[in-house]
Amino acid sequence: MVNFVVFQAVWFICVYGAADARSWIGPVAAAALLPINLFFCPRPGAELRLWAVAGLLGLLLDTALHSSGWISFPAAASPGGDAAQAPAGAALRLAPVWIVTLWVAFGSLLNSSLTWLSGRPLLTVLLSAIGGPLSFWSGTRIGATSVPGGSIGYAGLSIEYAVAVPLLMLASRSLTGAVHRRAEPDHLDIPIAATPHGQSLEGGNERQ
Repeated sequence: MVNFVVFQAVWFICVYGAADARSWIGPVAAAALLPINLFFCPRPGAELRLWAVAGLLGLLLDTALHSSGWISFPAAASPGGDAAQAPAGAALRLAPVWIVTLWVAFGSLLNSSLTWLSGRPLLTVLLSAIGGPLSFWSGTRIGATSVPGGSIGYAGLSIEYAVAVPLLMLASRSLTGAVHRRAEPDHLDIPIAATPHGQSLEGGNERQ
């Protein structure tokens, strides 16, 4: 439970900070809060490697969608938003640090709050494909993100999550050696703010 609460706090600080043109505050908060989650990990070194993989994968995927023009971060890191992130006409637009921070924070859920998805690849893909676009829409409503690509952009986000989350679950088993117990939830609860962009996949009886 502590693991999920820490993630929620990091998510809100990152997203609302970015929307308020103070995107630096999210990474600073994450640096202070995520070590709490690390305290509960039996193998901290392996867990940190998993978080790094999550951050790198998020950076690559969000940079690809951002560079395509399908998604945007109008309130990102520096004054001027997107215009300040890359020269005019530049093909590559890096995802901002605060969104990469959310991917790192999401990595901290893989061996705790999201272990109930282990062994359920189809359910993982389905929930990720739905939750990704919904979560980015939440960020858009707050003012931290936008989807200029419209339906194409949301389709891209759906594919991004449907690929990324199962890959990270595999990375979790590989890097940490965790053997996730397959839980049988009596309900499926999907609150806001538990994927990198904000939509939860947490559910079932297993909460940490």
